[in-house]
Amino acid sequence: MSSSDAVLVIGATGNQGGATARQLLARGRRVHALVRDPGSPAARGLRDGGAVLVQGDLDDAESLRKAMNGVRAVFSVQALAYEPRTLAAEVRQGKTVADIAKESGVAHLVYSSVGGAERDTGIDHFESKAEIERHILALGMPATILRPVFFMNNLLHYADARDERVLSLPVRPDKPMQFIAADDIGVFAADAFDDPERSIGRQIELAATSSPSPRSPGSTSASPAPRPGSSRSRSKSACSSGSPKPDTRPTSRPCAAAPRPADLRAVPHPATRLGPPLTTPEAASAPAG
Repeated sequence: MSSSDAVLVIGATGNQGGATARQLLARGRRVHALVRDPGSPAARGLRDGGAVLVQGDLDDAESLRKAMNGVRAVFSVQALAYEPRTLAAEVRQGKTVADIAKESGVAHLVYSSVGGAERDTGIDHFESKAEIERHILALGMPATILRPVFFMNNLLHYADARDERVLSLPVRPDKPMQFIAADDIGVFAADAFDDPERSIGRQIELAATSSPSPRSPGSTSASPAPRPGSSRSRSKSACSSGSPKPDTRPTSRPCAAAPRPADLRAVPHPATRLGPPLTTPEAASAPAG
């Protein structure tokens, strides 16, 4: 086991990994960023921010071994997958990261899964993450599992929309929709690394709050979530008179100037829930809260 305090961030040029790397760097932590192309704009931005770039690939086990040499902790996230080939790759990569972290004596693995992974939903990209969770449990290594819900960042695909747009989602009209901003996932990941004694052995489900994000993985609070009246959420651009810029990163706090659309209303729900300790495979499949 290394005495270094460096954290290897996998997926460092993506939403969650990038947010985690920025948070750790802002807190003065040493960050090693796993990247496939050190010359990419995203990778150069990380380097300019103080990260050490480590070239590697999740399908190259030897590159992962080299990347984990001398680091104390690892943040693991894999690309979202939907079809059989990429789902199989996600599971293979997630398990490989965990295996090599265990082999390398990594002191703390933080894995980003998905809210509801433990509920046996039958949803392919939930079940792939549940399989990785079970593998981490079976290894018995010191780990924290984060379970974020739907990303606010997904809505940035429509950031250049003018006037009013209607976004249809496959959500039951009587169910609230939970959101989280990728930047806030980075906050919770960094908190987990900052306080391993409290976070190791926990599964933490993450959703947005109406106030500044809790700074502790153990916090719970009630928060508003949009409740579509007809499985569709209507909203004009908030926070400014024009459309938000495509590179704007949302946070899990509504802008003070944002009007609340008439057909959305706040519904309290647990924002962060602590699951049972990571002790048995049954713990990963137990319903949360």
